[in-house]
Amino acid sequence: MALDRRALVALALAACSRPLAADASASAVHVASGAGSVEAGLSGAPDAAAPADDERAVTLSPVVLGDYPPPEMDLAPGELPSPAFPAGTVYVGRDHGAALRVTEWNLATRAPRREVKLPLPDRVVHVRLLRSGEALHAVAWSFEGDAAYVRLTADLRVLSTRRLGTVSATGPMALASDGALTIVVASGVAGETGETGETGETGETGPAGPAAAGVYVAAFDGAGQLVASRRLRREVAGASPVGLKDSAVVIGGHAFVVLRSPAASALELFRLDAQLNVERRTTVRAPEVYAGGVRAPALDTVDVALSSDDHGLRLRAPGAASSVEVSFDGAEMRRVPERPQAAACSTATRGVGHDVWVGASHVTLSYGPQSGRTVPVSIRWSEASGDAARGPGCSVILEDTLEADRDATSAGGDR
Repeated sequence: MALDRRALVALALAACSRPLAADASASAVHVASGAGSVEAGLSGAPDAAAPADDERAVTLSPVVLGDYPPPEMDLAPGELPSPAFPAGTVYVGRDHGAALRVTEWNLATRAPRREVKLPLPDRVVHVRLLRSGEALHAVAWSFEGDAAYVRLTADLRVLSTRRLGTVSATGPMALASDGALTIVVASGVAGETGETGETGETGETGPAGPAAAGVYVAAFDGAGQLVASRRLRREVAGASPVGLKDSAVVIGGHAFVVLRSPAASALELFRLDAQLNVERRTTVRAPEVYAGGVRAPALDTVDVALSSDDHGLRLRAPGAASSVEVSFDGAEMRRVPERPQAAACSTATRGVGHDVWVGASHVTLSYGPQSGRTVPVSIRWSEASGDAARGPGCSVILEDTLEADRDATSAGGDR
């Protein structure tokens, strides 16, 4: 059975990081255009593209399983399709070659273009990526251990690295940016002393103990320098986590973070300024799904996702008949019917592992079925322009969905 994201999160609860030899080198590794052809003098070999029957697939080096599940990996869009890169490029972040690396893959040639080894301790093997303008952001962590933020350029130069603190078993909850402001949301103990607590008090300096654990946010400027860090909510040991995966967006210098409400029957939306001061808290209804024939709010730590468009914020959940739309000021909300085709095209919930759009192509990164002690890793992509047999492509579906939502907004909706 394929190891999807939910399975990996579950397996991570019993996992820990594998030991490696330390290597903090961070110089970019440039790879020639031919598959498997690497410039001379490089100390670490990048992923090698194995032959694949599918011309729109790249088979990466497999993961050899020991006592632990495969580490978290991620995908981010690179160059858009152009004469130089007919199918575009993507960034892949994963642990391979005894180091955590980010590789840019040329989809047309199915070959690596360039690569960088992140300047992090060897125990850090999990990673999430985010592309924002010409910036590439990475948050990396070890199981129930340290987490770090890394700011890279589009050509994979490392501009800054900053320790965030510790993270819980499920890893960081969100990485979001609007280019000028980037935030990381995690459950654990923040690494910076003197951060602001959830009620406005200043945190004590010195080693942080269990009492300091909770959901915290770290904010960075466009150059990757730390701006602020604060704890939004304390978490009691043994209690259900209040954090949610994919629970934050950043728009116009404001950060929006969704957590479980203490009542556990609703969600709480925080609007923060660039210094992470709380501008507004709003209790919002969760998307509803059918469980055992009964409609119930979706409060799962993996399935609820926050996204945005020009009109506001939207909370989605796989299988939900409707999503919840919230205005940017948090003053208005309504339920919006979820269209099955639009939900299938959306990457908001990252339901197929890790997926992004590169031009008109839908690109996925995923683990495959386990064979013995190895798990294959592959990049696959498909055109989404649509044809007579398949019907309209995702780009058309998503645009039609936006138009329908705008019409519904004009006509009034379920408040």
